[in-house]
Amino acid sequence: MYISCCRREPGSTWLSIGLLLLGWFLAGIGHASESPIRVETLSSDSVERQITEEFPTAPIADEPAPIVDEESPSRPNMENQYQLQILQQEVMTLRGQIEELRYEVQRGKAIQEDRYLELDRRLQGLGEVEASQASGEG
Repeated sequence: MYISCCRREPGSTWLSIGLLLLGWFLAGIGHASESPIRVETLSSDSVERQITEEFPTAPIADEPAPIVDEESPSRPNMENQYQLQILQQEVMTLRGQIEELRYEVQRGKAIQEDRYLELDRRLQGLGEVEASQASGEG
């Protein structure tokens, strides 16, 4: 049997966690202009490109890279940059969904634990009542 040493008020812990996560999220919005992945291109003669990922990542700006006219020689680079930004936005969305699911699982576990402790308390009380009735009759 698992018994918690300290009883928490329903919702107060989760409210604090929610506010903390909201604060972190809002604090990250200020860094939206910083690109979480720095892409460096080498000279046009070189076929290699270096991509340096920085971790942890900051939120991504909502604006995609501008598209230039189709006859521009840098068109493939612009398309790659645009695709990179879209993928970064999708990663951030997925991370947000993971955090939401993680919160729901933790919340479900806490509710389950509270219900288990309440049921255990009731069963112990019922056992004590039956014992007192048996000793009173006998």
